[in-house]
Amino acid sequence: QESKRERKYCAETESSSRGARIEIKTCSRSDEKQRWRDFQNNMIESVYRKGRCIRLDGSRLKLDDCRGSDDKQQWDFDGSKDKFEWHPRGESEECVTNPHHPKDGEYLHVRSCSRAKKDETNYWGKYKH
Repeated sequence: QESKRERKYCAETESSSRGARIEIKTCSRSDEKQRWRDFQNNMIESVYRKGRCIRLDGSRLKLDDCRGSDDKQQWDFDGSKDKFEWHPRGESEECVTNPHHPKDGEYLHVRSCSRAKKDETNYWGKYKH
């Protein structure tokens, strides 16, 4: 767990249900729970459950019905498609991350980017299936 060796972790929904938490898991080419697509207004829609998007609920990320008017479902991305920070819309000092060096099953949440940088968990990339 304390290894600094880069591993590929992906955002994965626990299930297709509303309120399902978003966690990190070792990337798998065959797991549709790890597949996401760009949706309107900088939203992220699940491929596994069309019509469900990632929503910020408190500091945690959960799956909910896609609603373009819901600012808690809108995200900003800083960087390139290969390496970027993922922020709640308009919150450049807050990053989507996990609590510390990643391990399977940890839930994603939002915390200060400076803390995420310290743990080297501030960057994301698009995994090519």
